[in-house]
Amino acid sequence: MKNKILTTAAGFGTVAVLALTGCSASSGPSADGSVTLQMVESLTNPARTELLRGLLDDFEKANPKITVNLGPSRTTAGCTTSAPTSRSGTAGMR
Repeated sequence: MKNKILTTAAGFGTVAVLALTGCSASSGPSADGSVTLQMVESLTNPARTELLRGLLDDFEKANPKITVNLGPSRTTAGCTTSAPTSRSGTAGMR
């Protein structure tokens, strides 16, 4: 079970880092070198949001001049659950 949690956290961490690299503000860094990024979270749910926020908090501590705003995408705003899926990605397919 611990291995599954670590694997999940590592996966979310990877996704977070990849998303951060593509979501930077177009205005560039401020005069003091600080940057604010907007990370869009699609298919939100409270547990995923809490995990991502924790990963982003750790990232911000390691990178004090970078602030990351986490929010839902415009198309998923208001959605709080995702469709059920199976491990193979074929849920509902027969």
